[in-house]
Amino acid sequence: MITINLIKGKKRIDITKFSGNVTLSDSLDTLGAAFNFDIARNFNDPNFATSEIVETGNVIEFKNRGEVVFLGIIVTIGTEKFKKSIKCLDPSFYLNKNKLIKQFKNISASDAIKNMCNQIGVKTGDIDNIATSITKIYKDKTVAEIIKDILTQVLDETGKKYKLEINKGGLDVKKHKLIEAKKPYEFWGRITKNEDITEMKNVILVTSNNQDDVNTMGKAMDEAGIEKYGRLQEIVEVEPKDVSKVRNIANKKLKELNKVFTSVDVQTIGDNSLRSGRIIEVINKEFNLISKYLIKSANHKYSKGNHTTNLNLEVN
Repeated sequence: MITINLIKGKKRIDITKFSGNVTLSDSLDTLGAAFNFDIARNFNDPNFATSEIVETGNVIEFKNRGEVVFLGIIVTIGTEKFKKSIKCLDPSFYLNKNKLIKQFKNISASDAIKNMCNQIGVKTGDIDNIATSITKIYKDKTVAEIIKDILTQVLDETGKKYKLEINKGGLDVKKHKLIEAKKPYEFWGRITKNEDITEMKNVILVTSNNQDDVNTMGKAMDEAGIEKYGRLQEIVEVEPKDVSKVRNIANKKLKELNKVFTSVDVQTIGDNSLRSGRIIEVINKEFNLISKYLIKSANHKYSKGNHTTNLNLEVN
């Protein structure tokens, strides 16, 4: 059972019975979740007066089976004669829309993220202690772009991936979470598997981000991969301070990119815990899917009491 509440100041109004075409989606590419629904309207019928008080900037709370799975603001409203189409975004909206000028000097990645969220008024939740030291100047970049760059530095140095996720209105930054495949996940619907080498890299060169320095500081390569697929080369620029970490950075980047990228589109029984950035374990011998997969995007549809989820998965 779903519940949609419209929150206007201190007022909470249940608009579930007027609502339909309910979807919730999130993706690693877009940062944050989008909640869309239609609300019925009839300007000449007082029974539908509630639809006329729905405004951009209002807060929407969406519950499924009593659990709050989305809390965000209305960003667009499309009005037709007999309905309004509502689009809502969670607080990551503010990470994407606020640009900052920031200078960080020897500050931990986690503290840098907290500092920026505090500056733009975004609540922080559970943020892992990420010790990677950040020293960099950012100009004309959104908070989301800066965080993405910081987490790229963390990945290059440590090989660890972190996921940004809004929970209960606050920003969590956590290592990818393994969701164990439970019984419902054994009953997969339509499956499409895709294998792609266009983003593969089997040679990594590391150089300084100093524009006057053209020397190669480090290198990692896969001879067997070059023999099979041809030479596919990537260049990674690092801060001069990272010279001592060059070999480690090159090897970790090679491990990340030297593979056949496999993605899977699959439909399954709806589950609120299936969100982008999390990891599930899949065993399906027919499609040779025996691995842990990263959820790249999750699209939930709620219709007449039914909940289905379409996932795009990538081999982790």
